[in-house]
Amino acid sequence: MGNSSKYRKLAIYINRQNRYDKYRIYKLIYQNPTLRAYFPVSMPFTPEELQSAMKNYSSLYIKPTNSSVGEGIMKLKKHKSGKWLFYWKKGSPKLLSRKKAVTTITRYVGKLRYMIQEAIPVATYKGRPYDIRVTLQRGSTGSWQVIGMIGRIAATGRHVTNVAKGGKVKKVEELFLASGFEHEQMASAIREASMQIMSYLSGKLPQLADVGLDIGVDRQGAIQLIEINGRDQRYSFKKAKLRSTFYRTYETPKKYAKYILNQKASKPSNF
Repeated sequence: MGNSSKYRKLAIYINRQNRYDKYRIYKLIYQNPTLRAYFPVSMPFTPEELQSAMKNYSSLYIKPTNSSVGEGIMKLKKHKSGKWLFYWKKGSPKLLSRKKAVTTITRYVGKLRYMIQEAIPVATYKGRPYDIRVTLQRGSTGSWQVIGMIGRIAATGRHVTNVAKGGKVKKVEELFLASGFEHEQMASAIREASMQIMSYLSGKLPQLADVGLDIGVDRQGAIQLIEINGRDQRYSFKKAKLRSTFYRTYETPKKYAKYILNQKASKPSNF
């Protein structure tokens, strides 16, 4: 059997499950007292939980627990009138009473699995919110590496930053500068937090090998983990003309596959 065939089999094995329930990830991380501070308050969706959350928080995301590229995400933001702005898909938000917001969202959710998450007041670029996608992969030694990070800015009229939903990519140094953050200090803090999260989480989910973390930075520079994606979208690096990082996102998993293959050859009974 040629190496390419072996790598194909190994790629399925090491990243066989690449979409994880978002609330499951939240519960795993919440077990760690150090890491839970990075995660906004979250809970499984029920109409009762939504009503409770609306009493305690002024801005909320209601998101599917098993989706990607921003599909199905709704947002509520408290208005000065006491009513709630309801963001759904593209366009202007609707102003709803608390009762109407709960019934509307419950109808949209239906029988699907959703979660409620506090929406942190993230930093903005020219008035539009942004977050940071951090790509982490296992490499030639089996250890996690931060391959790169890229900023994603929400499109006008959108409440999500996903490129598939019209979001724009921007190098993080430009975003940090615009927000008044010191670039190296902020980038270092994000790298450290990302490595801590993945070092812990891979102990719970050992087959993880290639992930994208969505990191929010609030207006004071505090870091929050928005979610973890098991199917990282690499094209953002290419769009930002970070070609060496883009190519590295493809080379590093190959090196990890080779590492696993060598481990299997030396310890066949332990693979």
